[in-house]
Amino acid sequence: MSLSELGTIPFLKELAEKMLKYLYRQARLAYFKLVNRKPPLNEAEASHIAHSVIAGGILSAKAYKNLGSKHIFIAGVRENSGENSDRRVFLLEQIGNTYMAIWFSDPLYSMQPKIEIADINRDGIHEIIYADESFGTGAGLRNLTVYLPKDNQVVQLSESYDWQNTTEPVAPRIEIKPDIDRKLSETIERYATKIGFLQEKTISTSSLKYREQSWHLNNNSNKSEFEISLFAGKPEYSNSIRVTVESQDLIWTAYFKGPLIGYIKSQDQHFIAYSPLNIYDWVTALALDGGRLWFATHSSSRLFSFELKGRIGYLRSHALPPGEKLSCMESLELHEGKLLINKKIRISTSNLQEPAAASKTED
Repeated sequence: MSLSELGTIPFLKELAEKMLKYLYRQARLAYFKLVNRKPPLNEAEASHIAHSVIAGGILSAKAYKNLGSKHIFIAGVRENSGENSDRRVFLLEQIGNTYMAIWFSDPLYSMQPKIEIADINRDGIHEIIYADESFGTGAGLRNLTVYLPKDNQVVQLSESYDWQNTTEPVAPRIEIKPDIDRKLSETIERYATKIGFLQEKTISTSSLKYREQSWHLNNNSNKSEFEISLFAGKPEYSNSIRVTVESQDLIWTAYFKGPLIGYIKSQDQHFIAYSPLNIYDWVTALALDGGRLWFATHSSSRLFSFELKGRIGYLRSHALPPGEKLSCMESLELHEGKLLINKKIRISTSNLQEPAAASKTED
């Protein structure tokens, strides 16, 4: 036997030992899963035990076993019985003939959070997994939390949304905390994708869903002249209507914390005339001057005008005359070429300062 052949014997022996250990673990895991196809306790029994040990309102409870332990574990969601009914995920472990609480999560946002008990890394030790979310007018947050009892570690994948600025990305900002090894990260990624996290979100310029983002994409150089994009039918928004005016063939509608929409009646089509950079700069007042629309916004002391000529929109901002400064314009009326602001300040449209780019709304 040559020296090179002798050198391969320890390697082959080590490889064979690793293969045998792997096969043994897999066989042991398969047998464990076969024996524990059914939970050791039903949900009613698990809920009764949980209430006896930690009290409060038990919203859900599931019993299970882990490989290598004779104990029964119970995981679920509990809320306080008092006025501060915060909800938390809990984990109980059997000890002797009773149970003890070994872990509680941070408070949850969701009213009816759901949890899953799953062995995502296939080691026979189950992880506690739950999704939680909180959404408001301008922002939202989705969390997928994985508790790994084996290491007493909590890993959280977060998707945070910000709709306050319609020029920002439509895809959420994703974070995974704390830093974890690549293998565990890939395991959580696969599970998260399976239950609806980490989904593709891209802008389609022809999609109603991304009308505002498309508008800003096409007007990202502060242009005051642009080609409008037409969408079929009347506009539909969940936002409440802030103000509306109507001409012979156009209905102008400004939405609270939303865009200014023009609906062309004869064509049964609508378009965006103005979309705020920030949702808090919504349109507060409208007034028609022939074919020109005047409007004011919530956080600007400028006035704006919009004219539609064919498929081209002309959007401009106008500074008020020297000495006139208004932080909030709630109403506009037009009488003989003069704008009546807030029913008390009258300004001639010819006295408004030279137009500037419409998206420059600084005071």
